[in-house]
Amino acid sequence: QFLSTDAWPSIKALEWAFDLLNKDSGTEAGLAINDSYIPGVKFVLSVHDTCGRRQVTDSLLDSIFPELVSTAASCSANQTLVPGVIGPATTDSAVSLAPLLNDFGIPLVSYSASGPGLSDRSAYPNFFRTIPSDTAQFDAIGAVLKQYNWTHIGILYTTDAYGTAGQSALVSLSASLGICVAQASAISVAPSAAEISSALGRLRDSGVRAVVAVVSLADFAPLFNDPASSAFQWIMSDSFGNPAALLSVRNARGLTSVSLGYRTNDAFETFYLNELSNVASSGNAAFQQWFMQTRNCTLSGGTNLANPGAPPYQQNRLVEPAIDAAFAYARALRSLWQTKCAGARGVCAALRGATYAELSAAVAATDFSYTAAERIARYSTASSEPDRRVKQLRLTDTGEPYETNYFVHNLRQNGTAFAYVRVGVRLAGTFSEWRSGSVNVYNSARDAVIPLPQFACPAAPCSGCLAAAPDFKFAHVPGQLYLLGVFSVHSPGSSPRSCGAVSLDGSSELDAFLYSVSQANSLVNATDLIGAVAIDDCGSSVLGQDLVDSLLSGARRIAGLDPSRIIGVVGSGSASSTDGIAQLLAAQRRSLISFRPAALTSSPYLYQTVASASAEAEALLSTLASLSVNYVQLVCSPDAANQEIARLFIAGARSRRICVSATYVIGVNGTHAQVMAQVKTRTSAAVVVALVTASDAAQLLPQVTAPVQLVGGVAWGSSQSALTATSVSQSQGVITVGEPRPASATPYQTWAGRTRELANETAANPWYSEWYESLNSCSLSAASMRGYTTLCSGAASHSLTASARYTESAYTSSVLRASASYALAASTRLSRVCTGGSGGVCTAFWFASPAGNGTGTGLQADLIAQLGDGRFTDPSTGSTFTFADRSVPTFGLAVYNVKNGSAAYEAVGATVPAFSLDTGLLQLAHGVATLSSSCGDTSRCSECAPYFTGTPNYLYLPGDILVGVLVNVRSPGSSGGACGPVKTGEGFGYTEAVRWTLDYINGGNKSDVRFGGSVKLGALILDVCGSSSVAISLVTSISQGTLLLPDRSTGANIDASKIRSWVSYGDAVTTALAPVLRDLGGVPLVSPSASSDGLTALGVFRTVPASLSQVSAIIAVINKFNWKCVQLVYSNNDYGNRLATEFRVQALREGICVPRCLEVGTDGSVASILSNIILDISKTRVVVVLSDKSADLVQLTADNNGLVFIASNYWGEMTRDSALSGLGPGANNSWVMQVNSPDVAGVTAHLSGLSADSSIDNPWLVPYYEALFNCSTTGSLAYSSRCNNSWPMAASPQFYPGLFMMTTTNALFSIAKAYADMLVAGCNSSYTSVCPNFWLNPGLNGQLADRLSAVKFLALGGSSFEFRSNRDGNMGWLALNRVGPDYLPVGRYMFSVLSDLPAFPSRSSVYSSVPAACADCTNCPKSLDRTEKFLYVPGQLLIGGLFDVHYSGSVPFSCGRVNGQNGFLLTEVFKYAIESIQTSPIFSGKLRGVKVGGIVMDTCSSAVRTDSLVANLHSGSIVLRDSSLNRIDPEKVMAYVAASTSEMADQLSRVTNVVQVPVISYAATMSSLSNKQLYPYFSRTVPSDDKVAYAIVDFLKRYGLTNVQFVLSPGAYGSSGLQSVQRAIANEGICISHTLQVNRTGLTAVNADQVASELLKRPQSTVIVTFLQSNDLAELLGAVSRNNLTYDRFLFIGTTYWGNSKTVLSKITNGRYPRAITFGFETADLTDFERSYLLSKNPTSYASVNPWFNEYYEHLFQCTLSSSSPYYSKRCSSSTMSLTDSRNYSQDSLALYVVNAVYSTALGIHTALLRICGPDYNGICSDFYGSGEKRQWVQSGIRSAVFVDATNLNFTVNAAGDSNRGYHIYELRTTSSGFFYSSVGAYNDTALLKLRSDFSLAWTSNCSLAGSCDTVCPNLGRN
Repeated sequence: QFLSTDAWPSIKALEWAFDLLNKDSGTEAGLAINDSYIPGVKFVLSVHDTCGRRQVTDSLLDSIFPELVSTAASCSANQTLVPGVIGPATTDSAVSLAPLLNDFGIPLVSYSASGPGLSDRSAYPNFFRTIPSDTAQFDAIGAVLKQYNWTHIGILYTTDAYGTAGQSALVSLSASLGICVAQASAISVAPSAAEISSALGRLRDSGVRAVVAVVSLADFAPLFNDPASSAFQWIMSDSFGNPAALLSVRNARGLTSVSLGYRTNDAFETFYLNELSNVASSGNAAFQQWFMQTRNCTLSGGTNLANPGAPPYQQNRLVEPAIDAAFAYARALRSLWQTKCAGARGVCAALRGATYAELSAAVAATDFSYTAAERIARYSTASSEPDRRVKQLRLTDTGEPYETNYFVHNLRQNGTAFAYVRVGVRLAGTFSEWRSGSVNVYNSARDAVIPLPQFACPAAPCSGCLAAAPDFKFAHVPGQLYLLGVFSVHSPGSSPRSCGAVSLDGSSELDAFLYSVSQANSLVNATDLIGAVAIDDCGSSVLGQDLVDSLLSGARRIAGLDPSRIIGVVGSGSASSTDGIAQLLAAQRRSLISFRPAALTSSPYLYQTVASASAEAEALLSTLASLSVNYVQLVCSPDAANQEIARLFIAGARSRRICVSATYVIGVNGTHAQVMAQVKTRTSAAVVVALVTASDAAQLLPQVTAPVQLVGGVAWGSSQSALTATSVSQSQGVITVGEPRPASATPYQTWAGRTRELANETAANPWYSEWYESLNSCSLSAASMRGYTTLCSGAASHSLTASARYTESAYTSSVLRASASYALAASTRLSRVCTGGSGGVCTAFWFASPAGNGTGTGLQADLIAQLGDGRFTDPSTGSTFTFADRSVPTFGLAVYNVKNGSAAYEAVGATVPAFSLDTGLLQLAHGVATLSSSCGDTSRCSECAPYFTGTPNYLYLPGDILVGVLVNVRSPGSSGGACGPVKTGEGFGYTEAVRWTLDYINGGNKSDVRFGGSVKLGALILDVCGSSSVAISLVTSISQGTLLLPDRSTGANIDASKIRSWVSYGDAVTTALAPVLRDLGGVPLVSPSASSDGLTALGVFRTVPASLSQVSAIIAVINKFNWKCVQLVYSNNDYGNRLATEFRVQALREGICVPRCLEVGTDGSVASILSNIILDISKTRVVVVLSDKSADLVQLTADNNGLVFIASNYWGEMTRDSALSGLGPGANNSWVMQVNSPDVAGVTAHLSGLSADSSIDNPWLVPYYEALFNCSTTGSLAYSSRCNNSWPMAASPQFYPGLFMMTTTNALFSIAKAYADMLVAGCNSSYTSVCPNFWLNPGLNGQLADRLSAVKFLALGGSSFEFRSNRDGNMGWLALNRVGPDYLPVGRYMFSVLSDLPAFPSRSSVYSSVPAACADCTNCPKSLDRTEKFLYVPGQLLIGGLFDVHYSGSVPFSCGRVNGQNGFLLTEVFKYAIESIQTSPIFSGKLRGVKVGGIVMDTCSSAVRTDSLVANLHSGSIVLRDSSLNRIDPEKVMAYVAASTSEMADQLSRVTNVVQVPVISYAATMSSLSNKQLYPYFSRTVPSDDKVAYAIVDFLKRYGLTNVQFVLSPGAYGSSGLQSVQRAIANEGICISHTLQVNRTGLTAVNADQVASELLKRPQSTVIVTFLQSNDLAELLGAVSRNNLTYDRFLFIGTTYWGNSKTVLSKITNGRYPRAITFGFETADLTDFERSYLLSKNPTSYASVNPWFNEYYEHLFQCTLSSSSPYYSKRCSSSTMSLTDSRNYSQDSLALYVVNAVYSTALGIHTALLRICGPDYNGICSDFYGSGEKRQWVQSGIRSAVFVDATNLNFTVNAAGDSNRGYHIYELRTTSSGFFYSSVGAYNDTALLKLRSDFSLAWTSNCSLAGSCDTVCPNLGRN
């Protein structure tokens, strides 16, 4: 879809420019040309389409710069010099592409990406642009507003990067221009009519009548077609583009547009018009499509000529920037050519060798004026409009044009027509042209010109502005020196920089500040030394910074206040504002004293007069420890301060062995009531630590019931406001920590309670009247009641504290301490430098150097020094106050308890001088004597297991970059995450292998893996004991900074941020850890040992091969001895089934007969299986064993029966363990597979020589040593005998270094090489240390993964190592052979070849006489002892049909009940379609003389059974016969219509790829099936998940639903669906805040209830996207309907398994149907199928045709046709009724897709007959039967078939095998009697979301609440 009319004009401008530069003859601009612009050098322009998508942009990098990814490309002899990239077209794409190019220093020059953020040179050092930054454009818009004198405006903006940046810039600019932005209203980039109407309504309601539109819309007409648009006068930004289509839209009249200015270029105009006139013959399909789309016409062959005439030529705004981009490169290359080539024509070697750094520097130096030499006459003359001077191109230091040029147009009547009339030109920041008299604006009817209106605020001063207006409120206390106080007197408003309701705490803190001035003066024996100014930041960080910055800089003035006299800042009322102000002041080296806990504590200029966050966390932990509590929950307010305290609390809890079992954030995880409801579900964690504000505490307390015990933090403290009338009863027993309170009232409290005169108070405090009104719930003004219902009485003289709502903020004492600290610091300086006795502030006060320990120069340095040294008596506590570490106060905290029968806090403990708690004074909640909140048994609370195993054992190997390594030194414990004893087998050895490998790398011993300078790779090695839960807990807590581990050599904490990759051992740990690391930002995971096949889908790198690949090695061994007949035994689990399926497929391909395939358990016990094997011992003695169960292997080998076993890697792993002794004599001469990981001599030597006396730092050395020798070392009592500590480890018979030594070294070499390559790219080739940019790179994790994919080096054994495309290592397998008691390696399987090792020849003779021949392979018995039912339609050529007629049975390969949905009925649809081929007009003239038939088999909903049926049918193991008992030849099967699920398609393709038979699926949607390398014979008639993913994302964007949760079925469908959405969602501003994957057994009612409850934990995320199969979906919807908290809370988005299905709603109770939008396959009813075909079929007439018909009939009518039925007791009253007579009948939703699959295949057969038999074929020629390519031609025909299907639309399958079908969009609606699905739209093959005009959706699910997306989607934060 062409997104912009700008596309081809700019491309053509580039084409014209480079043609001009290449021109080497003729004349241009009056100059004779005899060579190209750079002599002998020609440019090639290679244009790539990004489709406006970031992900497409990113993927183009490799194709543009192949030398970056291919050694061969970079070394080719005639390599083209690629100096850089022009583009991309959008800011979003530039933001994505620029960092990728930065890695290599490649310059990027854009002619249209104008986002202001791209000016950041630290982030985009090689990005340049020839279009100005939007900052200049917004300055021009501001200038137009000033010209119009419009000072009260609104903004309409789109939610893309352009709109949001523009809105922010204009708001920021508005304050300095004296303009009030009263409302900013957002719409999406493709808004619905309802969305536009709503946005305009918000603007109208705000009172504005002038609107600036900063919007990116493909079509502006819907905006101005909305009637509400006529209420405004409009100014449009540059994205508007002055579209001709709006000239006829009435409401657009009078608008003003500000757009990029340019010079007209007549030479380009001639070229461009010629290109347009020849577009039909250009041969450029994309150019033609753009031409037709932009002109709404067809070029030829059609009748749609709605607009055949070309519009008048108007130069596109991007033409000039595009030409400039071409000349920027041309000038840069010419300067390099002149320097490097010394005048030699062409690209000399030196120029070809130019580095990208040189190219970037040359582009950055662009600074020239166009002359005739540049060949553009209009640019080189001084008479051209608009600036009438020679055009200059000069780039600034930020890489953008030095000069800016904007046109101002007015859409007005010009003669008899409306046109865009230019009324102004703004050049370089000033108007060079302004014709105010030419501006026309119109009335609301847009039918008459009116005088230019004036839009000012309704009343002065302006209020409610998004930016602070120039006139603002402040409190002022005169003095000689000033303190600037920043308070949150109001809460944040609904939009940026606006204010909400008055805050009682903020008002109290401001009141204390005003009092503190007099107290501070008294402290230093002065009267007016200290003055104060107080401002209100309304809790906004941005507003707070703006106000402070403008006051300190003098930009904002207060009468009587010299800003230079502000000596310090006190604030703020919100942690986020404090942090922002602290950073601002730190840059100015000014101090800030915070009176509330600040989240930021790293600034050297930030002081706190309140207990630090760490002190509060420690006080809480000490309180819990004193009460013997070790199992708690945590509830937090969403503010930054409490979030920081929570982080420190969690980190400290681990060291105290206190487990935080759950954490909830109010507003993020639900309302107060919902959070407490979740808390109560964890009854054993009864103690709840509440880090909440007093107001949040007041709302939590009413929800408290037994056994919950609340423990509050300082923000709650001893606040009486928390104990409201509704919460007193629940507050009994509450424990809090807070500031110490004096025994009697403080001086401030006395002052606060005085009688106040309203007039005096309002004069001193401009917000006082609001505070008074709020406290007394009344209005002081009858003229403005402000929502109150009564007038205040007695206000003139009053006591504020007498109000029932009065509460003193917990931080008033902190405010007083802050002012006193500044006063003392200032007084100390005065006493030292002002010694003249004047008593005032002398001149020296401002300039004298600091004293004592002050650093720097002047006043601020001295004040900072004096703050740290000052001390005074704090009247609030009565104790001495000072700053302990120059930032945190020394005073302690008190522990409070609310006693029964009282609403007061009583002190029961304190933290200084040491923590103490008088438990005898405590009264606990609910009258209990002791608290029961512990986790003594970790099996009950496994999430806490790591807490109770103590600080983990770890080995730290220092380095500049770290690798996290998880080993399994100890065995798993008996419960939870506990660990057992140290293992004597594998585990310990890998810890030392890591050490040895890092030493090897850091020592420079590996030439192809080496770091520069002094950079070293280190590691943090942890023991997870084989426990997934321990691994997840450790990695998560280390990554999030809640587990701090010290470097034992220095005592400093290890910097875990340096760990950007992990290494793990074992399948279970690796499988569990992979998704966790993905959620932590895509941190790469490399495993040296995990071989599970499922890890490929999880993106894990591994240096071992996947277990499935060993089947090829087993087959190679069998072929080595020419064995043609083998038997197969496998375990009844996923490991056995997957390997067995793969083995049968490969055996089929290799012509190996498998007469018996025996599954342990399913086909009997091991003993009975062994008996069956022995029965065929005369045919074959070779038995393949694929089992991971040691008991199976031990029993199979118990006796020597002369069998030769060939076993998979699990048996191979037993060979190195103590279990080897369990293998009996039957194991003699057996073969086993083992990962090819040879010993590493250096590691083995290192390990062998270690002893207990070795001086290495390894916490597991001694325990491992003791276990090896069964002895105790000195000081240990582990064993009865004593060790000789000097024994080398190799002396122990149990010593075994480990199998995976080579793969361990390869894992670390791979990571090291990837890092080394990244350091070269991210720092420079001569780096000597890790540069800051390396760590600041936001794409580091992804780029590391990309580098890992590309690593290649020599392993220590001498072979080359690399990761294959599936991220598996290439080391292959070893074939081991049992010789006596030992297994010897005799073969190596690598690169599909089995190579003999030295030991092989001596063993080959042993097997030469082993019987395993296939005497008669054509009669090879069936692999499964069963008779297959099938449905047969005779024909000369056949289409196979595989359908889920039954559900799967309880054991593999067995069948359950008949399948009523997407099952049996499809067999009849298939038969109907086969039979209708003969009569359908689609096949008129086709398939002449050829009858197509079909054969249908039942898959029983089993993927394994499906591929088994096909494999056995084509191998002859299953023989099907027709009614005449003639064998049905499988060679006649041209293709299969099959695969009801993606998993089935994946599995089936393994077989069909071998037999080369096409498969066309009617239901498999997994996106990866489109990969033709993996699935060359697969096609489908349904759309892929990628399409539904984009449909869902477009829907979410349409309605602003940016915070969603996902629930997934297990397996490929769920994971593939999620991955498709993640691809589609990239950079769309949508957060997937939670993903729940159903366990592999599916949902039951019980765990569905758990899923429903889990969804509640993210109450801001109210949209649930489901990729669930039908059964799982039904259970979930049933659970949601049963839960009172969930049934109406969520909007569900359902995919194709939901569609318009009634079955999925079958478990909903009480009529509680969910709100749901579902996507169902685009379909149509097959009326002929029911009326003509199905109507006559019944059990009497038809049962003999379809063997499953009667079963389905019974299912449909719920009766039995026979005397006995396991399912139905009722006898059927008739056997002659049609299926359609049943009320349970409905046409299957997949019917259309089965028919389309059959028709596509039949057309494919026709294509094959045409190709092989010729165009005149009539019947099947003999060549067809003998052709080896007939099925390939069928496949080709399937993918080129086109026909009109039942939807009356063309149906096609593309070259990738994907269908062009789309989706119906349904809304689930309820009625009094039930529900129905209403079709509300579609998403079709044009990839457009189309919704009915009457459809609307009022739903909210976003990231608006602080913290709701910050953790899970940190790149989004708050949207």
